[in-house]
Amino acid sequence: MLTRYAKSLILAAAVSAFAASPAFAAASVSSSLPYDIKFSVEECGRICYAGHPSSTVVYKDGLAVTPDTTFRLQYKDQQSGPSEPVAEDISVTISVVYENEDRSGSHKETIKKFDSGDLNFSDDFRLFSDNNVASLEERGRLFSDSLSGVEMTISGNSGSSGKKSLYLYVCDDADFDEYLSNNAGAYYDEQ
Repeated sequence: MLTRYAKSLILAAAVSAFAASPAFAAASVSSSLPYDIKFSVEECGRICYAGHPSSTVVYKDGLAVTPDTTFRLQYKDQQSGPSEPVAEDISVTISVVYENEDRSGSHKETIKKFDSGDLNFSDDFRLFSDNNVASLEERGRLFSDSLSGVEMTISGNSGSSGKKSLYLYVCDDADFDEYLSNNAGAYYDEQ
């Protein structure tokens, strides 16, 4: 009797483990890309505005950047990087997120998009073009505050499926230096 109960228990555990394994595999594939983004400024952690999708304002851990910051794509594991430095399957969207006039929600305005094939692993790319800087500054949306920020979304298409969003706090050089001195050695890794 005890042997039959033990066999049933082992069989039930094996079936449960087998049924759960595809769900874990799918979650790990979709939530992690094999790429990192490296910015031209030293990493400095900041709490960033991430929108107002429902009844509350959302804040996420992010990085401080300046309007002239550039970024570079790199493989997380340099040993398994591509033989050709072309990122055919990666797209990046940079959006300004800000609170609406009556503070009941948020707007997300795409200001720059890099489609598949626009990026590579050997060049630096600007977060903001000169036109972006001029337009955003004219409208008072260039620099971040408690109700505005920047979202950078990296998407893997085809073989590198997944999506990762980074949140950025845009500030001038003087504020960046102050944040850096107050936050020396901060590390950011958005899951």
